[in-house]
Amino acid sequence: MEYKIYISWDDEAGCWVGYNDDIPLAFDAETMEELMKKIRDAAPEIIELNHLPQAKILHFIAEKQEEVFA
Repeated sequence: MEYKIYISWDDEAGCWVGYNDDIPLAFDAETMEELMKKIRDAAPEIIELNHLPQAKILHFIAEKQEEVFA
């Protein structure tokens, strides 16, 4: 079983945000590495508490957009 964790940069909050609606899971952190650790640590318990199939893989998908000025 694989759960896709979507990560994006939140300009307003100034942090990385990660979520998965199937688990359900949502966290934020100042760095992507910190966010991924929070999710790796919490996901197994959240999955178990929600009686979901155990994850063999957490697939992190990250995105950050920046404006480019000429």
